[in-house]
Amino acid sequence: MVLAEVTGGRLSERVLRDSMVTGVERTFDQDPQLPFRLLVDMALRALSSAVNDPATAVDCLDRLEDLLLRLAGRDLDIGHFADEEGELRVTVPVPDWEQYVRTAVDDLVFAAAGSPMALRRMRTLLIRLVEQGPGRRPEVLRDRLRWVERTGSEAYPLIWAGPDGASEACGHGV
Repeated sequence: MVLAEVTGGRLSERVLRDSMVTGVERTFDQDPQLPFRLLVDMALRALSSAVNDPATAVDCLDRLEDLLLRLAGRDLDIGHFADEEGELRVTVPVPDWEQYVRTAVDDLVFAAAGSPMALRRMRTLLIRLVEQGPGRRPEVLRDRLRWVERTGSEAYPLIWAGPDGASEACGHGV
């Protein structure tokens, strides 16, 4: 697995390896997607037929929303390091906004399809992020929101209502 790419200079693999911190377990500092993955895994277990605990899944969605809101306005293009002259020397792969959203949302939409409570919470999460997401970032969220709206209106046509309370069948759209 590529940990970093060094260009335009001489840097031994040993020096590069010695500059990295390793250990038995991943940490949040080493893997910024780890907290997302852990919360999603807990929510998936909670939504499984073996556990059937949608309230715990909703709790996980609350935490995922908080993490995504913290990232929404941040510069995530942080994996490029230059020398004193501004020449790019090291590139480290780091997740971008779409990767964070995919990790936090995609698997859960499938699992939440069996729980109107979790599906509604997912919709609220996405709406809040669309409203607060700067620049082009809301588009990836709108795609997921359309997916959630479609899933909710197909799975629960008699009870699914849009965020304003209007029934999906009555023409509410995203």
